[in-house]
Amino acid sequence: MDSPEDFEPKCFCGIDAKLKISHTVRNPHRLFYNCSKSFDTQCGFFLWADEPEQTGEKHLDELNLIRNECIRLQRRVEELQEEIENERSKWDEEKSKLTSRLSFAKDKLRQTEDNMRMLKESDLMPPTHWSCKADCDEERDAIIKHTV
Repeated sequence: MDSPEDFEPKCFCGIDAKLKISHTVRNPHRLFYNCSKSFDTQCGFFLWADEPEQTGEKHLDELNLIRNECIRLQRRVEELQEEIENERSKWDEEKSKLTSRLSFAKDKLRQTEDNMRMLKESDLMPPTHWSCKADCDEERDAIIKHTV
């Protein structure tokens, strides 16, 4: 069988048909020929480029169709695998960025907790100039409690 590049069919207008790629959901990325005129003036010619010509032998024709479908499906599987790999790379990159941000946030939280702990401890401890000496003011030494 000739490859699509070696085969140039003529459309119903008698001019060379144009090789195109299908972008439909049902036949993604399949090669086909159609009239090369503008959409409004096309003659309606259409031919799949990836299907072999009929041999007249039913069994062989069915095998060729199955083979071509397998090739098309394999191409689609490869495209999907590539898409998955690309998405996986994007997710890995995003995960790495988020992990880094989380680590930074945890470090900042730890620092803040340490600072808070130091502040609390310093509030509980009397300042050094308030240390109890015999000559301290009574106001500073006295603890006043009010009850209601």
